[in-house]
Amino acid sequence: MKISSAFPSKYLRAADIPDGQKVTVRIDHVEMENVAGNDSPDEHKPVLYFVGKQKGMVLNKTNSNTISMAYGDDTDLWVNKPVAIFATETSYQGKMMPCLRVSIPKPSMIPAGAMQAKVAAAAAVPVPPPFEEGEQQFAADDIPF
Repeated sequence: MKISSAFPSKYLRAADIPDGQKVTVRIDHVEMENVAGNDSPDEHKPVLYFVGKQKGMVLNKTNSNTISMAYGDDTDLWVNKPVAIFATETSYQGKMMPCLRVSIPKPSMIPAGAMQAKVAAAAAVPVPPPFEEGEQQFAADDIPF
């Protein structure tokens, strides 16, 4: 048994991401939510939700900045944009703690002559999320959030 499964969470955690993997998903929407625990005062933060996933990811300043630098300040413009989520560690109050980080997947290399066809096709058919070279691709049901 994974001890992390003994304490379920409404929100995505580092333990939900497969070890050493980047998981690329598409943004569904962003909502402001009270993310405070039972014994804590109200704490409202933006929560990022993903297409086809139940758990949202509470956004911190670092991840918010990463996404807004790529897709703009208006979260309505983030809809259907890809993000890669990965687990890492950060220093918090003098201790190393697990955390989630996002990166923006690099666009696929497109031959110059195929650009117009690619744009036309993108308007008619949803484009699957891009994956970086060497990144493991997961089927929607393989990602446990």
